Amino acid sequence: MTSFSFQRKLSIIGAFAASIAAPAIAHASILPQIPASCFTYTVGHEDAAPNQLDAKSFHAELTGTGYSLNVASTKMVDHDKKLDSAGLSRVNAASAYAALTAYHRGVSQNCLQQPIPETDEIKGSRPEATWSGVTLSHAGKKDIHLQAVHINVVSSTPTIHILFAASGLPHDISPIMPSSLSGDIDFTPAPHPPYEVALNSMKSTIGTSTIEGHGTMNVAQSIKASQANIHLTISHIGSLIDQVKKVAPLKITTALLIARLMGDNEGDHRTGWTIKLNNGEMLVNGVSVPMIFP
Repeated sequence: MTSFSFQRKLSIIGAFAASIAAPAIAHASILPQIPASCFTYTVGHEDAAPNQLDAKSFHAELTGTGYSLNVASTKMVDHDKKLDSAGLSRVNAASAYAALTAYHRGVSQNCLQQPIPETDEIKGSRPEATWSGVTLSHAGKKDIHLQAVHINVVSSTPTIHILFAASGLPHDISPIMPSSLSGDIDFTPAPHPPYEVALNSMKSTIGTSTIEGHGTMNVAQSIKASQANIHLTISHIGSLIDQVKKVAPLKITTALLIARLMGDNEGDHRTGWTIKLNNGEMLVNGVSVPMIFP
């Protein structure tokens, strides 16, 4: 597997692992432990009910980075009825912070030493959330759009066990955007990185190809400082390469061709890779490959 693809998936998985919003609510009143110099969060409108929350048009930013998140609508409920609407709003803001940190591929310079907020509050609860109309933006880059993200916390003590599913752009609009992504994760809360993440399963679909993975990650403040031991498989990789080369830069197609050569034939049209990441070194099926991101 290419280092680009693996690291992008690590970023996405990190977002889901850490995730599970009164008009114009901002960071100061909702996440006081996170300063505005690090993160800001506003929401257009909220409708609250006991242990439930509906929010419209929330916007979050990692200050000074050009990374932002916009979500058209949010629906949340705590099935254990521990979290009231204010608690759910804090969890939603914390999830936005975690998602942006993961998309940034590590803690931003302005957020160093800041904890992931609300991990204590979520203990003893089972919140379920759906974000609809999701846009991840990075200044100067093409936006990433998702139709919906669904997150269900199955249990929260002693680890946070999360099931997630996301639907992306329709295939006919973006041929290399996954049409779906789902997974099962156990996340061990900690006040500061590294964070222990067990990827019990992950599955995404691009055209006729299915990408699946499982393993463990120790997610630090940056990809380079993180550790991981992941096994990934792709079905019908030849079809994926044919699809990608129509729209992606030549270097991406070349990387996939090299990845296919490095992969193990696992039968049933499946190619597999064992990927190990440790202190800036990445091994793919025992072969060292360069890191793209710092």
